[in-house]
Amino acid sequence: LKNHSIKEWCAGFMVRSMEGAGQMAPVMMNNQSLNVMVLGWDLVSKPLMESLAGDKCKTLGMLILQGSRFEAGSLGVLAGTLKQCINLRDFRISSADDGGEGIEGFLIEGLELPPTITKLCLGHNKLSDEGTRTLAASMSSCSSLGTLTLHRNNIGASGATALAEVLSHNPHLTELDLAYNRVGQEGAGALCRGLMKGDSLALKVLNLAGNNLSTYGALELAPILRQSTSLTSLNLHCNDIWAGRTRGHEVFDEAWKLISLLECCQSLRTVDLTYNGIQTFVSEDMRRFIQALFATSAHSTSVKLGDGDIGSATPRGPG
Repeated sequence: LKNHSIKEWCAGFMVRSMEGAGQMAPVMMNNQSLNVMVLGWDLVSKPLMESLAGDKCKTLGMLILQGSRFEAGSLGVLAGTLKQCINLRDFRISSADDGGEGIEGFLIEGLELPPTITKLCLGHNKLSDEGTRTLAASMSSCSSLGTLTLHRNNIGASGATALAEVLSHNPHLTELDLAYNRVGQEGAGALCRGLMKGDSLALKVLNLAGNNLSTYGALELAPILRQSTSLTSLNLHCNDIWAGRTRGHEVFDEAWKLISLLECCQSLRTVDLTYNGIQTFVSEDMRRFIQALFATSAHSTSVKLGDGDIGSATPRGPG
């Protein structure tokens, strides 16, 4: 392959030793045409990352390192190379701590992501708040970002606040996935304020499942639900929205404010409220009331409560 001009390199479960991973580097060393590199569950060597440096990375439009194990120092080399990738649009790394160098090797001081990126996915990397703040700083020029996926990264309120600040300058974000972190009420409020700062809210998909929001954290999203004309999908799975009834009727009543806000969001088409305590703390009559509320709304919204789907598949007139 050394004498061939390779435009797309897609492999999975192929390289099982660092020696083999190192032998891939010469293939890329003289290749000036690489546009796509996808490595799934492979070993990634430092020489391979070094082979992408210089003019060779300028043609790269997609780089996906899914579930890969990284040789020590390889992610630092990649981080230093990225700012030269002037055509990179799709960049993804996941599970970078699987027996090799962790994502901290990538989050170097002065990290700068190219402004051309439209899709950034760094899920399942244990970023933590500190790593998220470093990542947010590196995204300052990514004003064309449309999709950001950071699920399962142990991101708390301070990390979410740092993301909110950088996202407040991005008018093109349509998908935000922060599922299974620990954003909480404070982080949810910061995200909402950041997303609402821009001239227009383009967000279509918001996933905050498993973030310890509680009823009050979910209600921090009220400005988005009231004003958005683009949000079509909202995932609030497993956030203890109704479980607060055990601490008094106030929390229980606040949960119904959320239902009202969801019903009034004209653009919303799918909502996931499963595993939020509704089957334990909400009577069958009240569950039927929610079903009727969405089934008779002017817009078609499918709502998951407990283990079932509530809502009409076909838009119907009001009552």
